[in-house]
Amino acid sequence: MTAGPRDLSLVADERDAGRRLDQFLAVRVPDLSRAQAQRLIRDGHVTLSAGSAKAALLVSTGLTVDVRMPAPVAATQRRRRVLSVK
Repeated sequence: MTAGPRDLSLVADERDAGRRLDQFLAVRVPDLSRAQAQRLIRDGHVTLSAGSAKAALLVSTGLTVDVRMPAPVAATQRRRRVLSVK
């Protein structure tokens, strides 16, 4: 059985103020790397209570960050890159 998508809602506190949005997500979601956070932001899976979600956005106290974590893709379903040899 594979896990489905999950929704997270995070509220920034004073310890988070001044952090980049991608860093904030990587710290607050333990199984998420900063690169993965950047990808979620870029792909539109992150929305904010105020403003547009950009990786370099500096988080302020009280900002609500909603994250839609997509379901993981099985290794067999990932697109394979085929190289042709001449």
